[in-house]
Amino acid sequence: MNRFERHPFLSIIFIIIVLSFPILIAGEVMLRIKGQKPGYYSNSYFFNKVDSLYMTYDYVADKDGIMVVGDSARKWVAENISYFNSQYSIVNSKSADSIMNLHNEWSVKRLVVDYAHLDAKINYDNDFNRYVDSLKRNKEQGRRDEVDEALLQHCKSPINTDGYRSIEFKDYHTKKKKILLLGDSFTWGLSANPLTGCFADIITSKGNVCFNTGIVGADPAQYAAVAEKYIPKLKPDVVIINFYMGNDIFWYKRKPKPFQLPFYSTNAGWLMAYPDCEYLEDFHDAYEYAKGDVIIPDIDKKPVNWLCAQTVIGSKAWFFLKKFGLVKPRADKYMDYWQRNKVQYYKQPVSEYFIKRIKNACDSNGAKMLLVVIPDMKYANPRISNLKPQDVFKETKFYVPDNLLPDDFNNVPDGHLNNAGHKKYAEFLLKKIEK
Repeated sequence: MNRFERHPFLSIIFIIIVLSFPILIAGEVMLRIKGQKPGYYSNSYFFNKVDSLYMTYDYVADKDGIMVVGDSARKWVAENISYFNSQYSIVNSKSADSIMNLHNEWSVKRLVVDYAHLDAKINYDNDFNRYVDSLKRNKEQGRRDEVDEALLQHCKSPINTDGYRSIEFKDYHTKKKKILLLGDSFTWGLSANPLTGCFADIITSKGNVCFNTGIVGADPAQYAAVAEKYIPKLKPDVVIINFYMGNDIFWYKRKPKPFQLPFYSTNAGWLMAYPDCEYLEDFHDAYEYAKGDVIIPDIDKKPVNWLCAQTVIGSKAWFFLKKFGLVKPRADKYMDYWQRNKVQYYKQPVSEYFIKRIKNACDSNGAKMLLVVIPDMKYANPRISNLKPQDVFKETKFYVPDNLLPDDFNNVPDGHLNNAGHKKYAEFLLKKIEK
């Protein structure tokens, strides 16, 4: 009797291993060719592992815990716009590259590129720039009001003294309609090319006073804090909440803390300071916590983690072990944090809590509120793709733009509106504002 007959089960296992080995090798090679790395159990567009972590300090939090562009970054932008306007006939690709290679945050650097030589004839031909050109031609002081003057100053220094990409915040004496925009990077205009092609600036170009409080990385907790701070001061006619389904759905009630950033802008990406409600200690902690969403933890302490981290296929296998609860997804320190904070989560989204606060501020100051839900048409956040606006807003009236299509958004990982999308979205809002 041969060995196969004596041990048929073990023999079958041996044959499967022998036949599978070259397949596993080929699969490992193919995955590495595609750029996947051992030790990474998940892909992330928003996190990069770095050898030396550092922050860019262009964004700061004020005494109300509201994230804005810092004063030093505001001055840096204005100085560089002035420099390029005096030195070059137009910002070319070489000079633009010299700006983008600096260690400032990307959205801040882009301001210099897009606002230097803001002239529709030699730079960007769009509604906002043509409107600015028309104001420049009205040289007689009597043909320009204080809003026009504020807008021309904004073109020289795009960040106002409160830290927003907007004209200065004051209660202007004007017959023009005053509009306060609340939102995040969509409202900032992040992926419009140039920035002045975004919906906020298109609305401005139609003769409105537009206070743009959109900040990259902002959330509904910030929208409410901004509304309560500025609606009494600015006395807007209309307050528009630009709510994005991709990242504005909240499952817990974040409380802004004085001088505490909600996000850290680092060379590893934008790191959330409050991933599970409680604020982490600093940006190093935020980095380690974010790393747990992507990289197998504790490989120097746990043999199974170390073994799986040696190959791409092993790293994928570790992901399935995590799904079944057989391994811990984070280092022990951060598992304690997660266990401590998971009780803060509600079963239903709580974003409407912040919207109701905005509504109260509007009602108290005679402003109309317009809640507009921007759909996540590119599924930038597939984890919440099954949620609909009516699942989030049970008691508040909302509007969904009926003219937007998937082609009006940039592809993931961007997911923001492109120029065509900004134009359509502006048209939708302008119709609502008129009513």
